[in-house]
Amino acid sequence: MSSLALVTGASTHVGKRSHNEDSLLVLPTHQLLVVADGVGGRDAGEVASRLTVETLEQHVVDEQSLASAIRTANDVVRGQSSSHQGMGSTVVAARFQGQRVHLAWVGDSRAYRFDGDLHLLTRDHSVTERLIQQGQLTDEEEASHPDRHTIWQAIGLSDPAQLQVEESVGDLTAGDILLLCSDGLSDVVDNRSLCQILSSEHSLPEKAELLVRAAVEGGGSDNITVVLGCLEGQGDDVERPFTPLWTYHVDDNRLERAQRVVQRRKVAPRKSTDATTSNDNQTQFGAMPPAATPVVPEPRSAKAAWLKGLLLVALLGLGVVMAYFFEIGVLARDIIGAL
Repeated sequence: MSSLALVTGASTHVGKRSHNEDSLLVLPTHQLLVVADGVGGRDAGEVASRLTVETLEQHVVDEQSLASAIRTANDVVRGQSSSHQGMGSTVVAARFQGQRVHLAWVGDSRAYRFDGDLHLLTRDHSVTERLIQQGQLTDEEEASHPDRHTIWQAIGLSDPAQLQVEESVGDLTAGDILLLCSDGLSDVVDNRSLCQILSSEHSLPEKAELLVRAAVEGGGSDNITVVLGCLEGQGDDVERPFTPLWTYHVDDNRLERAQRVVQRRKVAPRKSTDATTSNDNQTQFGAMPPAATPVVPEPRSAKAAWLKGLLLVALLGLGVVMAYFFEIGVLARDIIGAL
């Protein structure tokens, strides 16, 4: 029988922004961890992220599921749009129930599991991640893509009927670290550096501070928020492992995608996104990219088809002529033989 305690650490920093639009929640009584990132450049992003966190706290305490609480948060933030037009937020939330962890998210705030290697447990609702899934972009190309900070859904900016709250459920073992963060961390600190800090001998609160400091010292211009959770004690065997989007293998400095990406295909030209900001490293809200168009063979031209038909007729004609002369030869042989 498992005997585990949830230990946490959290830190946030304004970065180079004038104010911090990120919000976080660590609620030990309900073993709930949340990170919300106000969509940069929009009005009152900090209001949207705060409302999101407060709504999740209230409704999870009332025993709503994470996905249901996130949908309620979307309604709450949209309901404030008359006084704060255009505000929005991303969110990633984790609730522990023993070794089992329930994740839910919207946007590009992330959840990682660290067990010596680094496993990404969430999939960004971003234009570039969708293009990677369609085979139109590689992980290496994503870093320089012009839409790398454009997300296609966010709390408060998505129609309730269209909002896609993604969820994942899995078990952690004692000593595993769950990392929730805004893109102010994941965009700046590379995977190797994340692993070095998470594997250090520092306490969990100290590791959270070190992660944020690494992003600040790395030139991060966005707000940076980190929440860490770790189960300490004696746990049971894992019954339901997480399925990560990718795993970063520390020993050989290699990123391996666990989910198959479709074969690289052509994609229709993408119109400019409906985003109102253009600052570097600032999250924008835009339209979902179009579905990829499978490559189909080019149709043969009429000329090529005509030439093929002509060649076929010529070959048939040659066969007829050869058969004719063959019959003539046989007849002549028979006549000569009769003489």
